[in-house]
Amino acid sequence: MSILLSTESVRQTEGFAYWREAVCDAYVHLDCQCDRPDDFHGEILLNRLPRLSASFVSGSQQSVRRRRRDIARAGEESFLISLQMQKEGGVMQDGR
Repeated sequence: MSILLSTESVRQTEGFAYWREAVCDAYVHLDCQCDRPDDFHGEILLNRLPRLSASFVSGSQQSVRRRRRDIARAGEESFLISLQMQKEGGVMQDGR
């Protein structure tokens, strides 16, 4: 089943708040921040299968953190593989 989550579906002033919720619903609980939330746009095309999900994500620049309290809220274990197709991305874990 394919699901499209897009900031185009809400008013621009509500876009970043919508994005935070969409990311947490599609993946795991995270903290998202950006320098220009009123100008943010993003889209997730999510394909869910019984034991596997695949998605394509595009959007404005943002910083995403998964804090200890976010991890503590998780009810299940998950494994995320990310492939950066354009521009730049970075991942840090435990200070590395």
